[in-house]
Amino acid sequence: MSDYKRTALIIIGLAVVLLLGALMGAVVGRRTSEQSAASSPSATGGSASSPLSTGSPEHEGSSPSKTASPSSSPEEPLRSVTLHAYNVSLPNSEGGADQGLRVLVDSPDEHLNVRLHGGIPAGNQTVWVCPVKDLDSAFSPDSCEMPANNQKVQIPHGGGYEGVEVVLVGVGPGGKNETTVEEIEVGYHAASGTMQVRTPPIAVPPGASACKDNGCNPFFEVTPQQTGRLIATAQLAGIADGQLSIESGDIVAHSYAATGVPYEQIAAMDGGSKLKASGKIYATEEAALSLRNFGAKILKPATLDISWP
Repeated sequence: MSDYKRTALIIIGLAVVLLLGALMGAVVGRRTSEQSAASSPSATGGSASSPLSTGSPEHEGSSPSKTASPSSSPEEPLRSVTLHAYNVSLPNSEGGADQGLRVLVDSPDEHLNVRLHGGIPAGNQTVWVCPVKDLDSAFSPDSCEMPANNQKVQIPHGGGYEGVEVVLVGVGPGGKNETTVEEIEVGYHAASGTMQVRTPPIAVPPGASACKDNGCNPFFEVTPQQTGRLIATAQLAGIADGQLSIESGDIVAHSYAATGVPYEQIAAMDGGSKLKASGKIYATEEAALSLRNFGAKILKPATLDISWP
């Protein structure tokens, strides 16, 4: 074969190789382009490679701020409680010093539910239930209610009001210058067990026999009963001689008078200035806090700071 023919065959062979290489490159490039387009977000509606966007139910349409932690628990509701104040004697406060019972409670409620039982005059116009700002500020008569016996009323709370006062403004039943309310209920949702109470004056006890079963003094309980520690202090005013005590037994029913069996005295302190009582109480046993006058003079209004379990 001549050198000319050999050279021509080599050139033709090279051309064929180059042409085949170009064709293979075009095919590979087209397949790569198609695969890239198929995996792009615009084509599939989401990224196939991101572990946070799998389309699974726990992630779809949610954000971390709206997803509850497995260890989190719903916020517990506030406890619904009722403070009971028993045997509360209210002197006539008309034209004189404010001598009602005041109660301040720790609650987010917009209203306190108050009920009075016993000692309320027919067609009541003189036993007032009023919202109060603190233990000392004067109340506004326009904001007060005058409920009938055993009638529940709603008293504004919050927005500057911290509690409620029950006060006699005028004469009581039978034209007397005082009345004794057998029971005052204050119902609310408690943010804590703390409260403050300002008592009316407590008269000189007429005798041990008449007063042995909380017959001459106010006493208090919170229901439902809880197990825990009840802590209370009483600040007495002026020359005074009193006793602050925590008692356990069938107290509201005055079983001591019926059976002659004294209540269990869990804690007590006598004195003339600041008194303190602290003790463990139980949900299964009725417990009450009492303040007594042990002196020969009227026990002026006292301030109680109380922490119920």
